[in-house]
Amino acid sequence: MARSSTVLHSLVAVALLTFASTALAEPRIGGVVQQQFKGATGSRVGGAFEQLYFNRDVFAGETVRTPHDGSTVLQFADQTQLQVGQGSSVVLDRFVYDPNTGLGDEAISFSQGIFRFISGRTKNEGSTGLTTPTATLTIRGTKLIIYVANDGSTTVAIIEGAIDVAPCGGGAAVHGTAGQTIQVTAACNGARQVSIDSLPKDPAVESDYALAETGGTSAAVVVAGSGNSPSNGEAHPGVASRSFGPDPISEALDRLDPDHDGDPCCDRGRTEN
Repeated sequence: MARSSTVLHSLVAVALLTFASTALAEPRIGGVVQQQFKGATGSRVGGAFEQLYFNRDVFAGETVRTPHDGSTVLQFADQTQLQVGQGSSVVLDRFVYDPNTGLGDEAISFSQGIFRFISGRTKNEGSTGLTTPTATLTIRGTKLIIYVANDGSTTVAIIEGAIDVAPCGGGAAVHGTAGQTIQVTAACNGARQVSIDSLPKDPAVESDYALAETGGTSAAVVVAGSGNSPSNGEAHPGVASRSFGPDPISEALDRLDPDHDGDPCCDRGRTEN
């Protein structure tokens, strides 16, 4: 009995180490909710690019790309949604969200292309950092279309909410509200209002994915683990929740002690008398 207890404690220790090593890797921050695959790929830090199919997890630090005729839609822990249009590249720097407090710390770097960004449940203002090669955006309950040209110039159309656009070069930030479009050129000579017609057309970002693609519903992302999933385990009404797989501690215990008797020595090849 004492031996079994000692072995069980050892198993738990190994499982906790396994969990710790997993936690130290880039955390899962969301997933792909676009059901039709349109060529998008993602590369985790130090990894190769993989195809981003529906329900595939995305991770902090991951780079997401689409081909010239492609698109994808990502949804994060606080229900923030990012629609990635054709010929685009974006880095998901970090996304931390505590559903118990509604506070978060989020950062996304838009490298090139066109995007529709719909902010989620995070409450604290200034917690979401959106950057491009020429601008930094501070958002407030916002729905945006963001376009980054090949030369890094940035155009932002504000559909809902408000933003402050701080241009590269240390120029003064420009405040924008719904219906306005603000542009920062590659010359970093300030931010100015322009016509929304300066944005290229892309069906992938012209409307909210949930309305355009699935008649008002989309798969909601619920990140497994403490601090990353809604406190009641539910998603928004009318959407299907999804998790990111088994608890890593349980997985490690299952591998080490398949029959859960606290003693892994005789699990393999055991037969009943």
